[in-house]
Amino acid sequence: TYWVDLGLLPAEVGYVPDAAAWKATLAKLETPDLPYPETDGRCTLFEDMGKDRKQVSLITVGQRAKDYSVSQVCGIITHECMHAWRFIRTAIGERKPSSEFEAYVMQAMTQGIIYAHMTKRKRPWAKFGA
Repeated sequence: TYWVDLGLLPAEVGYVPDAAAWKATLAKLETPDLPYPETDGRCTLFEDMGKDRKQVSLITVGQRAKDYSVSQVCGIITHECMHAWRFIRTAIGERKPSSEFEAYVMQAMTQGIIYAHMTKRKRPWAKFGA
């Protein structure tokens, strides 16, 4: 699992590239053993994860995304990061965050997850010459 650095925010966002990493991450988080999401994209949310971890969002991109274009996968990742951001925003009590703060958090999350998808998956867009 690749964890995105969100600075001082009291939340963790991770990209989980496959079922083996999913199982290992859930064991480390001491959560119930849930099946790896096989949807195009998923943001699985966990609350109150103990004294060190309060809010955890795990983002996955389904295996069939290898057949999607780069822009489609980036769209899926951005969509899932928005779910993670809303979870974080609620957790920190931000009802009306500044647009700049919100944009920087979304940028950090999407860049981190796109980077993770490109480096943790074997040739995720080989079909497109990427």
